[in-house]
Amino acid sequence: MITKVMEKKKLQKFLSNLCNQKLFAPLKDEEGKINFGLVKDPAEVVLEFANVLKPVKSLLFPQTETIFEADEQGIHHPEVSENGVIFGLRPCDAKSVRLLRKVFEKDYKDNYFLQREGSYLKIGLACTVPGENCFCTSFGQGPFFNEGLDLLLADIGEKYYVEVLSEKGKKLVEENSELFLEPTEADMELRQIAQANAEGKIGREVNVKRASEKLGQAYDNALWDETSKICIGCGICAYLCPTCHCFDMTDEKVASRTRRIRTWDTCMFSYFTLQASGHNPRPTKKERLRNRVYHKFKYLLENFDEIGCVGCGRCLENCPSGVNLIEILSRVAES
Repeated sequence: MITKVMEKKKLQKFLSNLCNQKLFAPLKDEEGKINFGLVKDPAEVVLEFANVLKPVKSLLFPQTETIFEADEQGIHHPEVSENGVIFGLRPCDAKSVRLLRKVFEKDYKDNYFLQREGSYLKIGLACTVPGENCFCTSFGQGPFFNEGLDLLLADIGEKYYVEVLSEKGKKLVEENSELFLEPTEADMELRQIAQANAEGKIGREVNVKRASEKLGQAYDNALWDETSKICIGCGICAYLCPTCHCFDMTDEKVASRTRRIRTWDTCMFSYFTLQASGHNPRPTKKERLRNRVYHKFKYLLENFDEIGCVGCGRCLENCPSGVNLIEILSRVAES
């Protein structure tokens, strides 16, 4: 693996160069929330944050998108390739993209996602100060995990330690060669110290492997009744989850054209499994909450050899009623 360093004072120049193409990076919105946004001024890019509120899937798999339009002349498909750069992905979000790719290319190739995802160059920022609800180390990864990225930048004080992870990343570094230096032994040591410090700050942990193994015996566990009593079924856990990928399709008539629209959906909504007969196999929050946990930690593991969670902690951070996934998994593991 090629490694470089970049002095922090040169980052603005680097971001300015990236703005020559479409650049998305963490920005503060009008409410003060940090989310990926289209960069117009590199000085506005936020570098100190635990994680963005909405995961990177909101760029690659939009909450609402037109799949095609049809009229008397035929069917018209939108252009979905972006040919841009996403800067500032946390390692957990980068890993989630790999899982989404597995889902969207397994049986039927979803080119709307695949073309968009493949067109972006992805630059990650290692987590030197993880959030209080992060538990990524429970999944065999960590704050410096580099899978799914083209470049990974890690703060080592006066510089960023840069890992070059793909041909795309290598080309970008070559095009901006004046901004990069060879790392010294001191730089390498600082990088190792930063990683160890970051991993030591992960305060939450769960035995994910044991919980996944025990789920097969926990279907009738009392915890589903107990936990579902505080769940309000709002679906925010799924909408802010970087790996949830359920969607609905609707058709609408606009003038002489018909549009087919894809929108996010979630198994936490009561209508998700409602059948035309009126029967609903998941009639209460108990069944829906249990299904979401089984989907992420059992069904996806069986179908894709991958657990559908990356430990980003967004569901813990943002659930309005305090449903705690770590507590659920811990109880399953200990049952």
